[in-house]
Amino acid sequence: MEVLDTAIAAVILPHIAGSLSASTDEATWVLTSYLVANAVVLPASSWFSLKFGRRNFLLFCISLFTVASFACGAAQSLGMILIARTLGGWLTDQYSWRWAFYINIPIGVVATFMIMRFVKDPPYIQSAKPGKMDGIGLGLLAVWIGTLQIILDKGQEDDWFGAVWIRWAAAVVVIALVAFLIRELVIQSPIVNLKIFKDRNFAISCILIGAVGAVLYGMITLLPLFYQTLLNYTAWAAGLAVSPRGIGAILIMPIVGVLTAKVDNRYLIASGFAIFGWCAWWISNVTLQISQWSLLWPIIISGVGTGLMFVPLSTTAVGTLSNEQMGNASGLFNLLRNIGGSIGISVVDTMVARRQQVHRAELSRYIAPTAQVQQTLLRLQTYMSLHAGPRLAKLRAYALLENGLNQQSVLYAYVDDFRYMVLVCVLCLPIVFLLRPVKAKRGATPAGH
Repeated sequence: MEVLDTAIAAVILPHIAGSLSASTDEATWVLTSYLVANAVVLPASSWFSLKFGRRNFLLFCISLFTVASFACGAAQSLGMILIARTLGGWLTDQYSWRWAFYINIPIGVVATFMIMRFVKDPPYIQSAKPGKMDGIGLGLLAVWIGTLQIILDKGQEDDWFGAVWIRWAAAVVVIALVAFLIRELVIQSPIVNLKIFKDRNFAISCILIGAVGAVLYGMITLLPLFYQTLLNYTAWAAGLAVSPRGIGAILIMPIVGVLTAKVDNRYLIASGFAIFGWCAWWISNVTLQISQWSLLWPIIISGVGTGLMFVPLSTTAVGTLSNEQMGNASGLFNLLRNIGGSIGISVVDTMVARRQQVHRAELSRYIAPTAQVQQTLLRLQTYMSLHAGPRLAKLRAYALLENGLNQQSVLYAYVDDFRYMVLVCVLCLPIVFLLRPVKAKRGATPAGH
């Protein structure tokens, strides 16, 4: 449910804004508050699991998520959503954005029943004594992660460090992060045990999962935007066009489950990066003449690459850790994935805006008053004169030329983004082989999803 909500929230924001009489900028706080709360709780989840029991903590989280989903769907103001909120495309187009939240309720009820019936805490969880909560550490964690997430979400809107508030916020992030690191390393019972990063495989896996989050969430953000902004697709049509990625992931998961026990996981991870990078290069050859299914195969195959990265990387991250370290490792591993995803989304959004300006300036050089350009304008004006007078026809001809220039500029900006994803994947390949080979532990829970 958490992954589903993260993926669909951006799609329904315009509908939320319109329904609740809020601006688009105000509506984005729905997503920001969700990501901030999620990022803060992840690294602290290990302590809560040890203190209250993993089963009980999981039941509480699912119940809270289900109740909050109902509250969001029933909200009559933006404030109600921000408090409670601390697939989507189709439901929004066909019914209402509220159903993007209501759909979580039956899933939450079934999940609660299944956990109560089948999930039991292992002995080391039942006998755990986590000690007193590190309230100061949790507070510092909330400050630096929350402020960082707000900067990443709002930076492009306010010109990044050109805005005074972002410079102050960045200073808060640095100070809170340094204080958090010092405290967690010196106290006896930290809320997050950072000493786990001494494990080479775990540290390198966290770097790689951050890169995976960046390229994956970047791709998930870019493709629907491309379909909706340049090709004028609806939320439903854009979601349908990019949904086949799940087919590739579903098909490869059972195969990966078998291969992780028989093949060096480093080769699987490297294959995943190579396949995802190749698909990003394939997609980067996109034009404005594509159909809804022109990118079907690279989207499906990119899902295969994602599956090859996630499961082996999760296995490798925890493969050299004890069972008692699993909960702490899982929280940190998923935190780095989410931070990587947030950075990736911010980078691709910024690059689309900035590179669009660069390409527009470059393409404008070719619209000089040459004979060829003048002939093109004359043909457009002649066509428009069938529906308007000479002056209006001329203005419309210039408007068509301007629109074509803007479209091509944005298109090339998207192409740049996809090709930078290729570069990230290539740079990750040698890092993969810094990992030590490990075998999957029987009964071990993967640290990511």
